[in-house]
Amino acid sequence: MNVVFAADYVAQSPGAFITSLKYLAERLINNGNRVAFLFSEDRDYLNELKQFGTVFICRKTTNRKFSIESIFNLMRACKKIDADLVHIQFIGLAYLFAAITLKIFLRYKLIVHWRCIPEGAIKDDLYHKFTPLLYKIFSYIFIDTHIAISKTIKEILIKRNFSPSKKIHIIYNGIDANEFLNSDHKETQTLIEQLAGRKIFSKSIVGMIADYSVEKDHEMFIKAAELVLKKNNNVIFLLIGSERKYFGTGMKGRFAKMIETLNLQKSVVLIDNCPYATRIISGFDIGVLCSHYEGFGNVLIEYMMAGKPVIATDVGGIAEIIQDGITGYLVPPKEYVELADKILFLLKNSELKTRMGANARRIAKDRFSLSSWVNNMCALYNSFSI
Repeated sequence: MNVVFAADYVAQSPGAFITSLKYLAERLINNGNRVAFLFSEDRDYLNELKQFGTVFICRKTTNRKFSIESIFNLMRACKKIDADLVHIQFIGLAYLFAAITLKIFLRYKLIVHWRCIPEGAIKDDLYHKFTPLLYKIFSYIFIDTHIAISKTIKEILIKRNFSPSKKIHIIYNGIDANEFLNSDHKETQTLIEQLAGRKIFSKSIVGMIADYSVEKDHEMFIKAAELVLKKNNNVIFLLIGSERKYFGTGMKGRFAKMIETLNLQKSVVLIDNCPYATRIISGFDIGVLCSHYEGFGNVLIEYMMAGKPVIATDVGGIAEIIQDGITGYLVPPKEYVELADKILFLLKNSELKTRMGANARRIAKDRFSLSSWVNNMCALYNSFSI
């Protein structure tokens, strides 16, 4: 099964997505197959993928509905490896239209991988009201399989008529547990101090890794931090993320202004474009994710793999990850007072915090391992008869 992977969104720093692609590509190559990659933006870390196959960069494609370059590069990639399958991740219409156009001539199988809740299920403007109908037509004629990374996303795709149920497969994301083994606490603390620009000493660290984007509720995190610090000033709050181009700029600036207005600069730190996320997590005491909506919440698994208790808003697929009261806590969206209470409770009860972290790591390794994800992906690929 020769596979072309196409991704419309590429983060500023390498994350679980790139790691998973490397492991999947390696498995395919070891089984005698070939792979190629299409990305919308160039990143230094994409060089890691070149050992597995050719990497094509389709510039100025991100968030576009059509791109001649996408069609041209997809054709080159398919011809180069004699592609049996095109696997689109982080859905962008430019790649989808390219894949549909060329499928008529090249006759490969087409997989659409839903790693986020589709905008057509969230926005109510006229364009997005017709989006599900477009995908449903594509699903019946061109798309062979949809992959949803959570039950929540599958239910949304069915409810909003993006695709018939029989064409949707749920495959949870997987994380490499080895990235969190044998971390050196002193090195991690030194790294955090360098990025934060201050000494941490013996302070507890509460961290949230999330891009500065519309679906994340950074304001909830900052408001909770303010309440916690009134009762326990021996805490550092870290916000780690990047601004996404297609949401424009200024979101991070707004949060920085909020921190300044609340006079929290000494204890709440914004870190941008951090390439060491997995190393930083090892230094957390608690991992947090505040979201308005969420298809899954991949970073929660990273927290758990690192043996950290997690607290997150009870939206979307997050409840499919966190076992409330066992691996961490679920809190209602926007309820920053309850978030602050849970943080204070865990910081006061170190034995419970340790036990929850151990539960989190055990359950994450059992349910969300990278090897399981690769096995599930290969099984799906092999189900196609070319």
